[in-house]
Amino acid sequence: MYEENDKDDNHYHEYHPRPSFDVASPADTFHVELTFDHPYWDNIMWDWTGVSFDSDSPSVEAFLSCYEDKTESLHTLALNLAHLMNPNVKEMTAGEKKQAAKQETGFLEEQKQSSESDTIEQLQKYKGLLDAGVITEEEFAAKKKQLLGI
Repeated sequence: MYEENDKDDNHYHEYHPRPSFDVASPADTFHVELTFDHPYWDNIMWDWTGVSFDSDSPSVEAFLSCYEDKTESLHTLALNLAHLMNPNVKEMTAGEKKQAAKQETGFLEEQKQSSESDTIEQLQKYKGLLDAGVITEEEFAAKKKQLLGI
């Protein structure tokens, strides 16, 4: 095959095969799905095509450039959606996310403890009002259910 010749007007041309680069790309599509708890928006989905190698004339530079364009557009989409949900949100790296999650967990635990102590204080206050005859047993029971979330 490499030795084949092509005859053109009594001139012989050596045959040069074209290189083939049939390698699957790392990502065929980018699937973005957003689920909202909103009366107008329920679920939004996008499928963006991934980057593919040009099998006729493969170029690493062209592939990387196209890949960067796709990922930048996805990154911009994510930032815009985050800003849409909360205009004061800031972008975080993976390490910052872990630290923020730990801080949020600690904050939630503190909030839960203070909420429990507030509930106990409120129950004691309403029990005192019940004992003093200011509120009825039914009012106390209703308030107790409300405070305990029953």
